[in-house]
Amino acid sequence: MNRRLKIGSSMSLFLGSLAIGVFSGGLAVFYRYLLSKLEVFRGQIYSTDSIGKSILIVVASFVLGIIVSKLLKWAPLSGGSGIPQVQCELIGAFDQNSFRVTVSKIVGGAIASLVGLSLGREGPSIQLGASSAKFLSEKLGRGKTEEKLYLTAGAAAGLSAAFSAPISGLVFILEELHKSFSKKVVAISLFAAVIADVISVGIFKIKPVFSFAMQHVIPTKYYLLLFPMVILSCLVGKLFNHSILSFQDLFSKIKINQDYKIALFFALVSIVGLMYQEILGSGHSFIENAAATNMYPLAILALLVLAKIVLTSTSYATGTQGGIFLPVLVIGGLTGLFYFNVCNRLGLVEDMYLYNFVILSMVAILTAVVRSPLLSVVLVLELNGNMMHLLGLAFCSITAYFVCLALDYEPIYDSLLKRLLDKRVVGTGVNDKFTMFDVKLGYKNEVKDQKIKDINFPENALIIEIDSNGYKYVPNGNSVLKTGDIVTVLVKDTQLYETRQKVLEVFGEYDE
Repeated sequence: MNRRLKIGSSMSLFLGSLAIGVFSGGLAVFYRYLLSKLEVFRGQIYSTDSIGKSILIVVASFVLGIIVSKLLKWAPLSGGSGIPQVQCELIGAFDQNSFRVTVSKIVGGAIASLVGLSLGREGPSIQLGASSAKFLSEKLGRGKTEEKLYLTAGAAAGLSAAFSAPISGLVFILEELHKSFSKKVVAISLFAAVIADVISVGIFKIKPVFSFAMQHVIPTKYYLLLFPMVILSCLVGKLFNHSILSFQDLFSKIKINQDYKIALFFALVSIVGLMYQEILGSGHSFIENAAATNMYPLAILALLVLAKIVLTSTSYATGTQGGIFLPVLVIGGLTGLFYFNVCNRLGLVEDMYLYNFVILSMVAILTAVVRSPLLSVVLVLELNGNMMHLLGLAFCSITAYFVCLALDYEPIYDSLLKRLLDKRVVGTGVNDKFTMFDVKLGYKNEVKDQKIKDINFPENALIIEIDSNGYKYVPNGNSVLKTGDIVTVLVKDTQLYETRQKVLEVFGEYDE
């Protein structure tokens, strides 16, 4: 009987991940395809020389800004990147309306791309994948615990679809969302991510995000040159994080109706586009052209880095549906191009390594902003498709991680998560449902070798299973906990976030 239950559970997990890969991954792929077409259309629109058409474009952008504002009021949790929202959903802080979030994210993101806000599609693709997976879970009548598995797999499928990088989708949910490892999470997420990539490449024939790649392996003699570049990238990353938060604060202080605030900004972006459209949008085509031609003077490159930071920060501050992932890579690429040209003019590096510096700086700044070194390496490795560059990528990513620790500032998604939690949006309510979460007993704790009945554990939570070095058992009051044990906790869904925080205080963070 138990064998049949296990087979049934495994088959349900397999079919669920397949459905998520097709449904959520397919939706994210469609979103990526739609935005790519709108970017081409945007270029045609802004290429006009007619004053009359220019005025019409500005007016139309103003109206589109009002539409986006209305969408944000209709689905408040659809704004911005979407990654903090998914994190909040997983920890039980929010209960998103999956249908509204999905519709608002697609329509609002499409409008933002058409107008040219400096926002990316990666964060929105992750939220699209997660929200549509939640919608699928609801329609299939899954419980709250399985729903969170669906959310996780949907997020992985979304990132895979956005970059055509399934392994990165898996690494993202492990390193950024769950910050822990679970075989079940790995299984369902990786399969959904792979299916999403198959749809992206096999059906929609979507090409990689960047058309350039590192053709030559950078010699180890240049690694000393890479170290200052990593420091520069981290400083730019810190500036970017500070800029994102500062412009959010500034935007919130402007005492104008939200509809008009967003609409006026959309009109302003359209004016910028009519004067210099290359800086608009996520910027992946811009960095490709900039690296291919390498014609910008050093002063202009520095100015473009600052302009892209400001435009991305102000775009994000409006709350419009769009992320920062791809703009960050573009800023990193421009920083690397700037640094390469400095070294090249000093005769320190050969022309053939230009793309190495551009891409390695992308890795460094992504690590600096997000603080996920493994994701940074794997993502660029998948985009570049050559394991020979692993050493250089790892060197820049890990170095950037330690430099950021020395600079002592928060990863951007941690900061955005805290801000989102401070403005808790009340969900539809799931008072009669329960969910489970796993916590690993950390090295710094005061409960090891103690019996469960003697631990000051939250009254509204119940330990239902312990995994001790691979051996799983249902505990009782006399069960003794050991460092490294994985404890499964049952709690009412509406109390998940607060209870999880209390449990972590008792058990200690495992990575401490």
